[in-house]
Amino acid sequence: MLRLSLKPEALAALGLADGEIEAVLAAPAADVARFREMPASVLAYGRADARPARVAL
Repeated sequence: MLRLSLKPEALAALGLADGEIEAVLAAPAADVARFREMPASVLAYGRADARPARVAL
């Protein structure tokens, strides 16, 4: 499952009412394992003040 937690102030701009989004990924286990590795490295890149406040995989 992929879970996104959005800041409350971002909801209106995105047209959303709920800041928690969950999606079930239907993919082979190898692809899911690879997917778990990539976002953490992408989200940890760049300026510290521009990174997400919470990253958990």
